[in-house]
Amino acid sequence: MNISCRLLLTVIFATVIPANAHANGRVEWCPGIAKDNQALTAAAGVYLERASRAQAVVATEGTIKGNPLHDSSVRAKSDWLGMRLLALAWASTGEDRYLKKVSEYFSSWLSVYSATFNPIDDTDLDAVIDAYAITKGSLPADVEAKAGAFIRQLGRGYAARMASNRGKNGIWKSNWQSHRVKLLTLAAVATDDNDLLDQAEEFYGDQVVRNISSNGSTYDFELRDAIHYATYSLEPLTRAAVAAKSRGRDWYGHNGPGGGRLNSGLVWLESFAIGKRTHLEFVNTKVDFDIIRRNVGVEGFSGAWNPAGASALYWLASAGLNPAFKDTATQTGPEPLWISACWGGSTETPGSKEK
Repeated sequence: MNISCRLLLTVIFATVIPANAHANGRVEWCPGIAKDNQALTAAAGVYLERASRAQAVVATEGTIKGNPLHDSSVRAKSDWLGMRLLALAWASTGEDRYLKKVSEYFSSWLSVYSATFNPIDDTDLDAVIDAYAITKGSLPADVEAKAGAFIRQLGRGYAARMASNRGKNGIWKSNWQSHRVKLLTLAAVATDDNDLLDQAEEFYGDQVVRNISSNGSTYDFELRDAIHYATYSLEPLTRAAVAAKSRGRDWYGHNGPGGGRLNSGLVWLESFAIGKRTHLEFVNTKVDFDIIRRNVGVEGFSGAWNPAGASALYWLASAGLNPAFKDTATQTGPEPLWISACWGGSTETPGSKEK
């Protein structure tokens, strides 16, 4: 089926409870973790002997390589990604050394760090939330309590900020808002806060309608003239929809919040991801910082868009929402390790082959 035809179709999955669901209908945070995943333990092993790089402020938004805070923040954020790998390795092997290291990282970070509530700076905290959700119930009680409180505060802080700025344009409609929705949703699901998840559902519905047009193109693409930013907005919304699905909520289907707009965005982008269409990036951007980065030669801010930039998006969509995107994911590049480790192809549902 070609892309234009598939744009009309979205399959609703919420009526089917997968085999990995709990009795209450909830699905494990990472339902597809394989036993003794060697690629995973090799990647996590790098962090077993590495000291924490925790710092009080992590900020990369609006800066480029060479700025001291930018560079130290990039190094520090690698801890967050490492925490997720360590948590996954623990779930895969059951070895206490991985769990102990996750706990050490949590203790180090929570003693000095506070979220900025800048969603671009905070967006990689999704990996920290992953680490908490995977290890919750096995961490030392004091560490788990502090981590849960931090994540809950993160979610509530974003909910409050979005409520105060509802309906505004600019960063309250762009990819920034998509990242806010992601962090709020993950925090709500990880801490089992249904009231917070109800709020996330409302903000998700608002954002997919305001950010994704009826033909699937995004506000960010129109503003930045860049597939890079279309992807950067669709990916966090996809992550949010996957998390909501684990609590039996269908945010992806036509009957869900936003009426299938996320699917429309994924299908619109697909023709670029598989190379049927190409795009020269940022030629007509309306954002000055894009021009600065283009002029200093930051990779990806000039020339043709590289479909590898959508790899994580389509692997996530195919693993967590719709296996029909698997072929597209394969064409964009290899599956990120954390996605394959977390879902392991376990989410395929009968009848879910259409888009």
